[in-house]
Amino acid sequence: MSKKVWVWAIVVVVAALAIWQLPNWFGGSWKGIVLTGNSPSPTPSPSPVSGKKASPAPGLTYDQALATYAGNRIQFNEKCQAIPGQMALKNGTKIMLDNRSKYDQTVSLEGMKVALPGYSWQVVTIATKSQLPYSFKIDCQSQGGVTKNSAVINLQALIGQ
Repeated sequence: MSKKVWVWAIVVVVAALAIWQLPNWFGGSWKGIVLTGNSPSPTPSPSPVSGKKASPAPGLTYDQALATYAGNRIQFNEKCQAIPGQMALKNGTKIMLDNRSKYDQTVSLEGMKVALPGYSWQVVTIATKSQLPYSFKIDCQSQGGVTKNSAVINLQALIGQ
């Protein structure tokens, strides 16, 4: 191969790597998902037995969070299976990500990671600047491995958008 071909091959590889890393350079929002939580780091929520631990949402106990986010909650079991597996929401809706296993889990929403220690939960706001309707997948990782597409959230378009 000539020197010119090698130079072009290197340029193509560097460009491909740069495009692949763009989401990380811009806070993981390449696909337009904005993910914000109520607290910088989740603290353990009560296990079903103890009921005495602090909540990650200021002023909310686990039972209050269950009531507040009853229709907007995704629960992850020990195998990282999500319940419900699919959910339709309006843009900008707050949801509760609830780890009901003793194992630490990392939930990935369009590449943005949310750490959920064992028996913890986190409230996040799901919004996009992309054209609606918008659908994205949630992956979950625990000691048992990675479960791709544990859940799907479909953001609905509002009338008049």
